[in-house]
Amino acid sequence: MSMELSNMSLTRQFNVYVIFGLPEKDTADPDIFYNSAAVVGPDGIIGSYAKIVPTGLEVKWCKKGKKPFCFDTPWGLIGVGICYDTYMFPELPRFYAALGARLYVHITALDSFPGWKEYYYNQLQARAVENMMFVASSNLAGKESSSDFQGNSLILGPGRNNHDIRYFARALSENNEDIVMATIDLAEADRVRQDYPLFIRHPSSREPDWNLKLFREMLETIDEKTNLGKSD
Repeated sequence: MSMELSNMSLTRQFNVYVIFGLPEKDTADPDIFYNSAAVVGPDGIIGSYAKIVPTGLEVKWCKKGKKPFCFDTPWGLIGVGICYDTYMFPELPRFYAALGARLYVHITALDSFPGWKEYYYNQLQARAVENMMFVASSNLAGKESSSDFQGNSLILGPGRNNHDIRYFARALSENNEDIVMATIDLAEADRVRQDYPLFIRHPSSREPDWNLKLFREMLETIDEKTNLGKSD
């Protein structure tokens, strides 16, 4: 990824990480673009995540990304996803969680449609409870061309009770730009994962609940019996 960021010094000054969306040109082929999320930290550009599953009008201008992207911080791994990747493909945040990530950052441009709010909240809650991880979601707000984005950015994650998902911060109003901030304790994810050993060996069992061997065999069966794994 190549980009000039005049405000990169701000991440260094305030010791913060910034994730933001942008069209990204393929370094090997300038005619290929991706819908990407750039990640910048206190030491500069860390990398980018290219949306794996573009949808809708996106397919007219961008190609599919080729791999997940997570980055290390003093607080551990953080995984990144974009919009449809998160809502319809739980494999992505689960991949990050299995590697040890306790926080998943989701940037999205979710338009208004009947039932959009239930869809938005329910899918993000599901990703959090499936993996016992925190989810920070940033949604566009306001009208843009024929779209009407509703905002409602939020931070949610494990609560004090097992399988309880708590909202740590939500936007104050719909359809308006807002700043959502919260202080979270990522160790809560570790605590809950001890009670529900999705990815770790528990003293009372020999294997994690998420049986990697079994799911690998299931994927191989799908590959053998369907054309889903075949290239176009």
